[in-house]
Amino acid sequence: IIAESANPQKTLLSKMAVEMNMMMNILADSNPDIDELMLQRLRGYCIDQVKKSNGLITFDDVVKSLK
Repeated sequence: IIAESANPQKTLLSKMAVEMNMMMNILADSNPDIDELMLQRLRGYCIDQVKKSNGLITFDDVVKSLK
């Protein structure tokens, strides 16, 4: 019963991973000059933002933070 109840969540996570991978490929292709240091800094910044928001961050929040 437990294994069956986890299956819809697994399917949803898989679909989300595919969509996220598509988005990352589009972004990486449109920004070929991003270097390793920039990625490390961005990852740290994003980790801090997710921690501060308890994971409840939206695209709108990101756009507002960039202005």
